[in-house]
Parts: sequence; structure tokens; C-alpha cells
Amino acid sequence: MESMDSRRTKQLIISAIFLLVFTVIGYGIYSFVTPNPTCFDGVKNGKEEGVDCGTIAGCAVCSPEVLPVSIQWQKLLSSGTSEYDFVALVNNPNTIYGASRIDYEISATGMTQPIKSFFYIAPGQTKYVIHPSIKGGGLTDVNLKITQADWLGIKNLSSENINLEIKKKDYTIINSGGIYSQVEGTVLNNSNFDLSKVDIGVLLFDEDDNVIAVGRTNILTLPSNNERYYKVFWPTQLDGDVSKVDVEATTNIFDNYNFLKIHGTEEQFQKLY
Repeated sequence: MESMDSRRTKQLIISAIFLLVFTVIGYGIYSFVTPNPTCFDGVKNGKEEGVDCGTIAGCAVCSPEVLPVSIQWQKLLSSGTSEYDFVALVNNPNTIYGASRIDYEISATGMTQPIKSFFYIAPGQTKYVIHPSIKGGGLTDVNLKITQADWLGIKNLSSENINLEIKKKDYTIINSGGIYSQVEGTVLNNSNFDLSKVDIGVLLFDEDDNVIAVGRTNILTLPSNNERYYKVFWPTQLDGDVSKVDVEATTNIFDNYNFLKIHGTEEQFQKLY
């Protein structure tokens, strides 16, 4: 006659066998109804390092994370009675991503509602954001807020593709005909592209390297290897003496209509994906 311990041992073995059988069957059913991970299922699974990417999983290399635009400094400048000019220096830390449009809001204490506008920025670019003629009185504590960015990855883009050179930037006090002072000069398009529009930003600094005035304008149609004239003026006396002039020329590399021709034929400048 079997002992109690022997019967208990057999029961444990049988229970373990049944548990193993049910586990195998359950895993088989799960594997049958669950699709195998692929590089095109829109889900991060298997050995993927990201969604449908990662060389270990046999997928494409994962693209770098898109970092936000950095606001390095910002300033509100009085440009007359109840009127201000705004300027900020922003940086795009992404080396393969640029933005065709970055929406922003400018707010300040004393402002009834934020000022809304947008700018573009190339991969790795540091540029000025200038917004002139903001109406208001006693504005303080200005703040620039990025609200939305339309990022685009760019292939085969180098700094040699577009080279806009500031050839002249002369500051002159006029004090006549409604103009107190002005900056005028020329921009050379050193690229092989005829450009539809070039944006010009001008900053004036005092001897302590403080920004005391800003302005902007644009040049319409700047052919390859040509120079074009620009001028920015200020109607009232500035708050300080000008010791340095900084002029920035930029163009929207994301607008295919901005690139008119290359070597006499229509050309799509950048490859977007």
C-alpha cells in the first residue's frame, strides 16, 4: 500500500506536468495570434531601439532626437513714444533638423495681448529674431515663448550651399527728413542659386556691447554672384552712441520657390524627408 508521502509526490509531479503543458499551449496560442515584430508596424518592439528603427533589429538607423530651439538672450528696446523693438538670439542645436516655421509669442508686463509671429531656422544655425514696432507704454519683463515648430530633416546640406556675405555696413547720422540715423550697405550672394528673398537684420551696439537699436528689411531677388543694396533707418535719436554694427543676412532654405535657378535651370535645393 502506498504511503501518504508517495501519493503527495505523484500529485505534485502530475500538477507540474499539467502546468507545463498549459504553459506551452498558452505560449503557442500567444505566438500564433501575435504578429512578429517588423520594421514597418509603427510600434517599438523586438530589438528595436526606437519605433521601427535600430540596426540590431535589422531596421534603419534611428534618427537623433529633435531638441528644442534655445533662446540665448532677449531684449525689449524703446524706439519712440509708446513703441518698442524686440530682439532675441536663438540657436538650433539640431545638426540635421531645421524648421520651415517656428511660431512664437512675445509677452510683457503692460501688454494687453501677446504678439504672435514666426521665423525659420536652418540646422545648427544661430540667428537673430527681430520684431520691430511693438505698440504699448511702460512695457517690462519681456518673454519670448516658442509655441510650435515644423521640423524637417535635411540631407546633403552644407554651409557652402548658401553663402551670403555682408560687403558693407556703414552707420551714418543723418538727422534730416525724418531720419536720425541709418545703416546702409550691400549683400553678396556667393552661391550658385538665384534667391527670391533675403532677410536682413541689423543690430547696433554701444561701447559696452549692449544692443541699443535693431531693425530689419529684405532684398527681393538676389541673383547668384551679385550684390544688392539695403538700408535700415531710425527716425529718432538712439539711447547711446553706436560703436559696432552687426548685419545678418538669411534666406529660407525650406522654400523651394525661394531658389529660382541654378546654372540656368530650375533646381530643388534641399531634399526633405
